[in-house]
Amino acid sequence: MKWRKLAALVTVCTLAVPTAALAADAPAADDMGTEVPAAEATAEVTVNKIVANCTSEPYGKAIHSFTYYVDSTADLLDMTAEDFQGTYLCYDAMEYKDFFDAQATGIFFTADTVTVEVPAFYPNNSYGRDGYWAFSCTNPAFDVNATTEIEFSDPVVESFEEYTLTSGTATLDTYLYTPEGAEEAGAFPLVVFNSGGSGISTTGDIYGANFLVSFAKDDAQDIMKCYALYPQRNEGETDDLCAAIADEINRLIEEGKVDANRVFITGESAGSNFTMQFVSRYPGLATGIVIFDGGYNYDDAAGSDQLEDTVKIDAETPWSDAELVQLAESGTKVMMVQSIGDTTSTPIRYATAYTKLVEFGMVPDVDIFWHLYTAEDFNTLLGDRTEWALMEDGGYISDPITGVTTYYYPEGKLHNSSYPGANDQSIKLWMMNQSKAEYEVVSCGLYSAAHGTDIDYSILPEKYTLMTVLENAPGIPAGSETTLVVWTDDNHEFYYVGFLTFFDNNTVQYCEGIVINGTGHTVMDCNGTWWTTDMDNSILPYIIAKDAAGEIEWTAYDPATADVDGILGVGQSAGSEGGESEGESAEGESAEGESPAEEVPGE
Repeated sequence: MKWRKLAALVTVCTLAVPTAALAADAPAADDMGTEVPAAEATAEVTVNKIVANCTSEPYGKAIHSFTYYVDSTADLLDMTAEDFQGTYLCYDAMEYKDFFDAQATGIFFTADTVTVEVPAFYPNNSYGRDGYWAFSCTNPAFDVNATTEIEFSDPVVESFEEYTLTSGTATLDTYLYTPEGAEEAGAFPLVVFNSGGSGISTTGDIYGANFLVSFAKDDAQDIMKCYALYPQRNEGETDDLCAAIADEINRLIEEGKVDANRVFITGESAGSNFTMQFVSRYPGLATGIVIFDGGYNYDDAAGSDQLEDTVKIDAETPWSDAELVQLAESGTKVMMVQSIGDTTSTPIRYATAYTKLVEFGMVPDVDIFWHLYTAEDFNTLLGDRTEWALMEDGGYISDPITGVTTYYYPEGKLHNSSYPGANDQSIKLWMMNQSKAEYEVVSCGLYSAAHGTDIDYSILPEKYTLMTVLENAPGIPAGSETTLVVWTDDNHEFYYVGFLTFFDNNTVQYCEGIVINGTGHTVMDCNGTWWTTDMDNSILPYIIAKDAAGEIEWTAYDPATADVDGILGVGQSAGSEGGESEGESAEGESAEGESPAEEVPGE
């Protein structure tokens, strides 16, 4: 990736460079364009270059620190973070931005650099009617000239190779991430992302495809080391655009870089519809597809533009029955990620497609997954200061598949579910669990149990040879204590966990985790994703730590004699001697009579 340089525009554009003193030999303009007196030359150390260290986040690049390059830091070692002050910063994408001022949070020195950590903010959003963002230094020993060059650096973004694909009428500016060590390690999975709108990211570069960039980050590569491909649909007919992408996928497969059994096509909004068009032209090429917020708008439903009215109508899908039958029979798995409060595309369109795909033979939670975000889920997963709150002209909407209720935002700001999806680990784990090879071998090597309503989870895969019982262990929900029955394989790379919950003390729940670089990741949750968060954040870390410390006494596992129901005391409240937990009925339902799964969707 090329550096983006902003030299002459420093004090008059939205990306104002941090300054300690303006150049002493000429007047300068402040952020509002007025002339200010020249500052006296008091600086002792001149900054030669500034690098803004960024990461790709939901609404573009975010700055987390600045690195100042100087000839020597010997005379600067008395500087502190308190010497640096930021003003007019913004870390949200709301219509009414929440600007804030903040001091730097840390400072570090090398022989010729000063790195200043700052609260994260979006430089492209940090401007408004009253001015632009700036970071200034009050220490007179530090001179940042107003024309000092600034460079934006994100090692993850810069690791993508940029090139152009063509086929017939189609031209696609394309970005490809290659996983570390790929040359020696063989074939890896491939994730392809199709942008919404015109097919070109909102920023025109890789920063506008944060969902795809997230797969190149270290935490995602730890879960699933993969290639990541972003073809922007600059121009061309649909057939030619699809052909160009298919040719590139096949090239990577033929060169031994990509595993043909693990190709994933993802898309958002118009890109999700393009993804459906792609798989209809190349059935079976994709192992799985993830489609975010498609379905087209349906404003005229029942003569109303209210989202609540649209779910009362049997709206047609954007695709024909023939296309859906072909998809259902192609072997490609489908995950539909829908923000229920989205008013740009309408949930009912995908809900209808989901229902038809099930009618055509796809098994829910095995072949096809409905993964929803409430408005609260959407806001939380963004990870910044953005909060699309309920507005006066908003309202409430119920998910047509699960019945979960949330509010909608009239301006369509709860569209673009790939933004929170970039931080949704369950999507990456779902991909990790999919392989066309699973139909050919007993285990694909990464996981051993699928999720489905017709599976008896008490029958463990043969790989589990050891068993233990852990009392007073972390339970579900988080913060509770319970008894866990735990199995592991000979290499302690997998854990299978049985437990009871406050929600149901008559049925043993099961989850399975894989250990990658010392961290546990849930790869099978018998209730979809109901227990996954607590497994990943509480139960698996507890088990892994005790096992690594040698504090677990394992015994040989004999399925014929293991009485899991008896060990866990089926019929008693989880984590107690018996009776019903507060707020729960004997049937495990909430006091209002609704199942917990309807209250906390999408976890």
